[in-house]
Amino acid sequence: RRVAITAGGVKPAPPFAIIYVYCTIELPLMENDYSYIPEAPPKPVGLPIIDMWDRYVDDCFSIIEGDEDTVLLLFNYINSLNRDIQFTYECSKDCVAFLDLNIIMN
Repeated sequence: RRVAITAGGVKPAPPFAIIYVYCTIELPLMENDYSYIPEAPPKPVGLPIIDMWDRYVDDCFSIIEGDEDTVLLLFNYINSLNRDIQFTYECSKDCVAFLDLNIIMN
């Protein structure tokens, strides 16, 4: 879900989206920096280590080790960081789509 910061077709919209997601999702999640969202909940116990995190504007891709409950714990925590940004996820042990790619795990 997107927040109406700027209109989608306006030139500064992608850089604003990149900065907004970085400050409100990635800094707390990856760096424990809550300066932009001081009301964010603390990290729950048992949160998995993220082996890989990549993003293109507002599309994120991550690799973690764990079962579906572990993925759900991480997913719920990410969605609690900023109620204006709500993520969806696909979970697979074999293949997942990201942008225009099919990423296959061997």
